[in-house]
Amino acid sequence: MTISNSESVFDVHLGTSSARVPEAVLFPFDTFCVPFARGMRVELQSPTKEGVVVPRGPQESCDAHRVQFNGTVIRIGDEFKMWYLGLGDREGEEGFAHDLFVCHATSRDGVHWEKPDLGLVEYGGDKKNNRVRINGLQESDRVYMTIVLHEPEDPDPERRFKMAIEIPRYHGQLAVATSADGLDWYVSPANPVGPLTEFSGLTKVGDCYILSGQGGTACGRTMEVLASYDFEHWTMAPAIGLRKEQVAYDSNRPVNPWMPAIPLPITREIHLGASLWNRGNVILGVYGDMHWNPQFPGERKHCRINLGLLTSPDGLHYREPLPDFPLISAAENWRAPTEWDARLLQGQAFENVGEKTFFWHGVAHGGVHLATWPRDQIGCLRMHEHGNRRELTPILGPPHFLTCPVTPGQDGAGVFLNVELASKHAEAKVELCDEQFRPLPDYSGDNAIPVTESGLRVPVRWKGGNTAPGKGEAFRVRVEYCGIRPEDVRVFAVYVADGSG
Repeated sequence: MTISNSESVFDVHLGTSSARVPEAVLFPFDTFCVPFARGMRVELQSPTKEGVVVPRGPQESCDAHRVQFNGTVIRIGDEFKMWYLGLGDREGEEGFAHDLFVCHATSRDGVHWEKPDLGLVEYGGDKKNNRVRINGLQESDRVYMTIVLHEPEDPDPERRFKMAIEIPRYHGQLAVATSADGLDWYVSPANPVGPLTEFSGLTKVGDCYILSGQGGTACGRTMEVLASYDFEHWTMAPAIGLRKEQVAYDSNRPVNPWMPAIPLPITREIHLGASLWNRGNVILGVYGDMHWNPQFPGERKHCRINLGLLTSPDGLHYREPLPDFPLISAAENWRAPTEWDARLLQGQAFENVGEKTFFWHGVAHGGVHLATWPRDQIGCLRMHEHGNRRELTPILGPPHFLTCPVTPGQDGAGVFLNVELASKHAEAKVELCDEQFRPLPDYSGDNAIPVTESGLRVPVRWKGGNTAPGKGEAFRVRVEYCGIRPEDVRVFAVYVADGSG
């Protein structure tokens, strides 16, 4: 599947698929973009938990009872826009789990949020609230979940915002709506347009819309992907993106090799598919890793939902860089010594803000939270403890990784590293090979100048200059961990972009 972009300058070749992008972002932990590595291990970074940034509103407000982040954050210009679900405490709303409405918030920095009076929907006798209007729904129609996509290039200005929604009227089947401003929406007359689904991810790959979730078309909470080319005609059969089901077995039953084990209820599933961050040649996904307590099957207060990391080249096929490792753990969300809520909700909410990566997510019943990393430092490749064996190095070379091929669409491309060198005795040597792994003489060996400084975007230099091969010449990037302490090298990303940086 090709990711198209009219301003693209780089072709990234991902085996069976390819991407055309204005900048190639190659994460070493992504085995689609970096398929070859020797003497390396994946290391994911725990984020800084910034806490609640959108709490429940004051008494008698339209989100006073509950703020649930099955929603979206999009940066448009210099403003962040958020769509989330809220439940008020007026008009007899006592807190049924799914009696929610779509609300809107704005921010200049992604940390401090305001809830503007939109004046669109009456609540408690006036329209001074931040609920969006969804024309075509009845006043009694609640929303189970929502996700928003912004397409400013859509030739129809009334369809530049697109929303997938789940509402009780259609018994959980997929419904869609469109809007010119993201505030005043109109549902499609074709609703419902897809099968039963609960979702957390929406993106566009080439001309195809991709929706990631869970539903009733497969078996339980499996990560399912639906696709559409016009946002109204969706596949009724899903693609299975990932499975995580685990079944517990009765440990008290004697082992009998002639009889099968007795399964207990499922103890692990994928919750709501994955929220998706489309970086052009790679899609990063954050999925809900749901763990049930087999002693209390089906009781949500006894389950835990961590958030895990995925990568995908096309929105259909997914891999875990570090299987079963929680990117964000729910274990710290204690509410009281005898009660705790350990259920995290992933939102479609990623942005690089200055020198940080922001990810907004929810805690069940607990508002919208923010987690941050240094920019693009979600994970890295680090030398394995046994990755630099002296008897093998003369044959295999020092620990290194090798990317998929990249073809520049113009001259003057540069290569940059997002790298951390923990000591002055650590270096990263960057060489270029052709598509068939043969070193390019001007970019390898003694002509490669080692990177000796840490930074989010350190330019790579060679003795013959600072630019990669010219237009139409495919190359691979080879990054070698060297110096006296190669174990102190951590590479988080390789960028191939315009040489001006």
